[in-house]
Amino acid sequence: MAKLSISLLLVWSFLLFLFLFLRVSKAHELAPALYVFGDSNIDAGNNNPFNTFAKANYPPYGVDFPGGISGRPTNGYNIADFFVIGAFPALRFDDGKIVFTACAEWLGLNVPPAFRLVNSSATKSLQQGFNYGSSSAGILPDTATKIFKCVMSLGEQVDMFQKTIEEYLPSQFQSHDRLSEHVSKSIYLVVMGVNDISLNFLRKENSSNPLDYLRYFDLLVEKLENRLKDLYELGARKFVVFEIEAFGCLPFYVNKFKPANSKCVDHLNAMVLMYNAKLTLKLQELQFKLEGSNFVLGKYYDYTLSLVENPSLAGLKDASNPCCAVLPFGVCDHKKAPCRDRNSHAFFDAHHPTEAAYKVFAERCFNGLGSCIPINVKQLAML
Repeated sequence: MAKLSISLLLVWSFLLFLFLFLRVSKAHELAPALYVFGDSNIDAGNNNPFNTFAKANYPPYGVDFPGGISGRPTNGYNIADFFVIGAFPALRFDDGKIVFTACAEWLGLNVPPAFRLVNSSATKSLQQGFNYGSSSAGILPDTATKIFKCVMSLGEQVDMFQKTIEEYLPSQFQSHDRLSEHVSKSIYLVVMGVNDISLNFLRKENSSNPLDYLRYFDLLVEKLENRLKDLYELGARKFVVFEIEAFGCLPFYVNKFKPANSKCVDHLNAMVLMYNAKLTLKLQELQFKLEGSNFVLGKYYDYTLSLVENPSLAGLKDASNPCCAVLPFGVCDHKKAPCRDRNSHAFFDAHHPTEAAYKVFAERCFNGLGSCIPINVKQLAML
């Protein structure tokens, strides 16, 4: 009798779990779509079809991703993914009791597919967004393009979005007004800029014609402004733009420069801080100038800095050693298995955080205070 009761309880709990999951998922469609632009922090595999080193479509990347290898340069989901799926509901046992944990209030959409991986016929039936991100990409059109083939700059990614709304989406809406409403209420995530420093500025700094970094950062911000205005002219109104991360804290650069009295390479972070200060002012200016626009700044620098200085604040333990065995350029060695305790590592390879680290910032940015300002992503979606 006791066994029967437990079995019935398990069945009832599962049905309740399923009902609430479906109900919560439906209720949490806070925005019609998420459109993603950026670099390897949010890449979902757009470089996969091409013969280039700027891709992560081999093991151990994707070891924890549903379906396996996807092209994301981490072990599982990235920040953009978490914005739509959030924390999955779960059943757990606590002191002999079954406890249901509901999912957080996220966008409630499908994970935006990599635009280049979706065939044209299927593209026309997708209305919940696309990921245009490209590993090694930059704001400037010449960033990494001479080093890696098929890298899409921010300008090219915006062009793909224009193609989306001009060629693919119109057939999905009954009128132009409905399409315009879809575009204006969607969320636009932009995570880009680090490669313009690491794969462009630093390479030229060591050349016979070094750049003036202040003028260079002014140029970066200006070009980013132009691309954001392009999106605005296409109908976008709700923007989430990330700072450049504290890339002087990434294991690749820490191992390269070996700072004696710091956990990070301070002179690299100092450059990033200059750019981020200019970015903050520019986003404030754009919101004032562009009628009806809303800009949210993702404080990604602060998060990646704290991740290395005190990983326990993010519930992690190791922020010094990549989870996978890395090759000289900091990417994973496909011949070797990654670490087992991936949920306790901050970095998967020498350049990119783990799914666990991405999830923490995504949660803070979407639902919390201070990580995304002046409002969080949930509040932006509800405007």
